Amino acid sequence: MSEFTESLRLKIKKNFNNNQSVLVATSGGVDSMVLCDVVLSFREELKLNMSIAHIDHKLREGSFEDAKFVAKYAKSHDMKFFLHEAKNVPNKNIESWGRKERYSFFSKIQKENDFDLILTAHNASDVAETLLMKLMSNRELNCIAKLDERRSLMRPLLSLYKKDILLYAKELDLEYREDSSNTNIEFLRNKYRHDIIPYLSKSLGCDVEPILCNQSLVIEEEKAFVNRKVENLYEELSLLERFSSDWLRFVKGVNDRGDYVLAWKLVESSLLDHLGYKVGVRASKRVLEVITRQCYGAQVPGGYEIRPYKGGLKLEKI
Repeated sequence: MSEFTESLRLKIKKNFNNNQSVLVATSGGVDSMVLCDVVLSFREELKLNMSIAHIDHKLREGSFEDAKFVAKYAKSHDMKFFLHEAKNVPNKNIESWGRKERYSFFSKIQKENDFDLILTAHNASDVAETLLMKLMSNRELNCIAKLDERRSLMRPLLSLYKKDILLYAKELDLEYREDSSNTNIEFLRNKYRHDIIPYLSKSLGCDVEPILCNQSLVIEEEKAFVNRKVENLYEELSLLERFSSDWLRFVKGVNDRGDYVLAWKLVESSLLDHLGYKVGVRASKRVLEVITRQCYGAQVPGGYEIRPYKGGLKLEKI
């Protein structure tokens, strides 16, 4: 075993504790097969209970061969195998649909089998792609995090770039499946992966992936800091009647102290609790403008309008 392979395994091993029960999301591709191999390397030492989950999205002919490959791998290593075969594949927004299918399936298995962790094979190259995609689409910068406690989900390979994963697979001669759809640039992520990021790296004369990953880490750290402050303030705000005059004065007071970001995030949290879904940054800021009397009313996603009412605010269906 090379020094590189041993170092990589030790690096990943630090993420785990003894006697954990883990479910590895496995497509059969190089990323997930490397993840399986790495975790297997210390499974006995840490006494891990390890199982595998695979989703057949039915997006191309022969996808069932991937399922057979992963099932065979699971059996050969004495692991439980869970398979989900997707139905009603949509004609558009396939990437979003596929993501929802995966996490819904993982959540169901996790609850039924009480796994401590669900492991996915996202890597640093995925982080770089995601940040650039979010920036270019003007969407909220929710970057890929290593640990998602809410979903009991961990991404152990997040410190590794694709080139590291490919080198590991080559050194150990690992078998894996090549998904032909991964080269199809009709999928937005593939366009960033195969065209845009290589173009930027060549044009700028440097590898842009580490730059994007570092910025993603900074964004996550800053968001975590802000979110902790929001949570502390929201504990106080939640004691007040939502949208009442006292509630309005509290949020306005936070804004008047110069904490504009905290103020609109408190609005966002209140609307999330009330409506059951996130209304987004722009709508939250518009509502804050109503609170600070910069405008009289604002529309909120879902067909709602919010406006001043008896010293507070009134949210009603349009």
